[in-house]
Amino acid sequence: MNIIVVDDEYYARKGMMAKLRKWNPEVGIEEAENGREALQKLETIPMDLVITDMKMPEMDGLQLVENLRSRHHVAEIIILSAHAEFSYAQQAMQYGVKYYLLKPIQNRELIPILDQLAERHAQNRHAQRREWFTRAVQGQASGDLLDKLRTLPSLQSSYALCLIQLTEPDLHAEHEMRQQLEGTEALVVRSWTHHAGLLVAVQADEVVEMRNQLQLAMRNSKLAWSAGMSGEHHALSELPIAYEEAVFALHHRLLTGWNLLYRYGQLSSEEQENPSSLHAITKNMYFYMKTGQLDACRRILHTVMNGMIVQKKSLLQLYRFSADVLRACRLVAQHSNEQMETEVTMMVDQLDWSQFRHMDEVMSYLDQIMSRLVQQRKQKSLPKDEMIADIQQYIDEHYMYDFSLDEIARHHYYVSPSYLSRMFKQVTGQRLSEYLVHVRMEKAIEMLETNQKVNVKDIALHVGYNDPSYFVQAFKKSTGQTPGSYRKSQDHA
Repeated sequence: MNIIVVDDEYYARKGMMAKLRKWNPEVGIEEAENGREALQKLETIPMDLVITDMKMPEMDGLQLVENLRSRHHVAEIIILSAHAEFSYAQQAMQYGVKYYLLKPIQNRELIPILDQLAERHAQNRHAQRREWFTRAVQGQASGDLLDKLRTLPSLQSSYALCLIQLTEPDLHAEHEMRQQLEGTEALVVRSWTHHAGLLVAVQADEVVEMRNQLQLAMRNSKLAWSAGMSGEHHALSELPIAYEEAVFALHHRLLTGWNLLYRYGQLSSEEQENPSSLHAITKNMYFYMKTGQLDACRRILHTVMNGMIVQKKSLLQLYRFSADVLRACRLVAQHSNEQMETEVTMMVDQLDWSQFRHMDEVMSYLDQIMSRLVQQRKQKSLPKDEMIADIQQYIDEHYMYDFSLDEIARHHYYVSPSYLSRMFKQVTGQRLSEYLVHVRMEKAIEMLETNQKVNVKDIALHVGYNDPSYFVQAFKKSTGQTPGSYRKSQDHA
C-alpha cells in the first residue's frame, strides 16, 4: 500500500509519517509540502491513499482533492484540519472524501481508518489479480499484464494450474477450499464455467501440498471432490495450454472416480488397441438405431463403457468411442426428417465433457440422443403444462448456474428460444427470465435470513450472479431494498 502525506508543516508531516511506519513498517510513504507538489508526484507514482492537510500555500487540501477527482485519481483521501467548521467537512464530502480528522491527530481515531482502508486495498488488489489471471488463462492478456502476473508468488517460476470440482455446488465447501489454498500463496479464482468450482495457480513443486490442503479443506464435507492438475509450465503465455491440460486431467474422474488429484503427464497412456474394433462396434449401433432396436444399442453402450472402467482404459479411448457413437447418430439423423436432423446435430455440437461428473452421466447423454432417434419423439409434442412444469423444476434445481434462455431452449428442450419464451409466458403469465430472477431472489432472501455470517458477495455467487454489484441492483429492483438493508430490517423485526 502506497501513501503520500501532504502538509506544509515539517514536524506535523514527519510526525504523521512516523505514525504510518509504526502502524505498518512495510507501507510505502511519500511526502509533499503542498498540493501542487503532491500532484506532480502523483503523476508518476501511483498512490493508494492521500493524507492531506487542509490549509497550505500554493494549493490547499480542497484544491488538491478537486484536482485529483477531475483527473480521475481513485486514491482514498483523509483530510486533516485544525478547524472544526462544518463548511470544510461539507466541501470535502462533495468530492467523495469520507474521512475528516481534527488536529492534533489521535491514534485511536487514525488507526481504525487505516486498518479499514488497508483491508479494502487488499481486497481490491486480490480482485484485480484474479481478473488478470482469468484474462490470461482465457488468452486475452497483453504483454504488460503478463509482466504484472509474474510478480505473484505462484507464477514467479515454474507453475501448474489445478481445476477443482465438487459433486454438487456448495458455498461453504468452496469457501473452506479457498481459505485453505490461499494460505499457501496459491492464486485462487472461481472458474468461469458453471461445471467447475475453483481454478488455482500453484508452484509446480506444490502438487503434494495441494492434495493435502484439499483433503484438509474437505475433511468435514459430505461432498466428494476431484482435481485436475496441468503439467509444469514456465512461460505465462502458456496459461491457456495449462488450463486445457487441467481440464483433460479432471475428466479422468469419469474413469477412475472422485477424491483424487489427477496430474497431466502422469495419466495412463493410449493403449495400442486396434481402432477398427471400436468402429465395428459403432457400425452395429448404427444398424440397430436405424432399425429401431434401442435395447440392443443400450446393451452395447453400457458394455463398452463399463468395460473401459474395469479395464482402466485411457480417456482418449473414451473420447474416441463417444465420437464414433455421435457420428453414427448423425448419420441416422440425416435419413430422418429435417427437424430430427437439426435437433440431433444441436445435441451433438453442444457436447461439453465438463458437465459430466460420472460415467453414468456420459452414458445417459448418449442414450438420450439415441432414444430421440429411435423413438422419433419430439419434445414439443408434450402438453404445454407438462413442459413448463419441467422447465420450472430445472430452474429450481439449477438457479445457481450462469445459464441463458438460449441454453435451456436449445440444449435441454431442443426448440427455438422464441418458441419456448412465448409458451412459458402463455402458461405462467411471466417471462422465463422473470421466473429465474424470482427463484434467485427467493434463495438469496432465505440465505440472508438464515445465515448472518455469509457476506453479500458469496450469496451473489451462490445464486448465480458473478458480479455482486449486478446482484445488488437486481435484489433492490425485486424487493425495494439492498441485501444489507434487508438483513438489517430482519434483525430489527
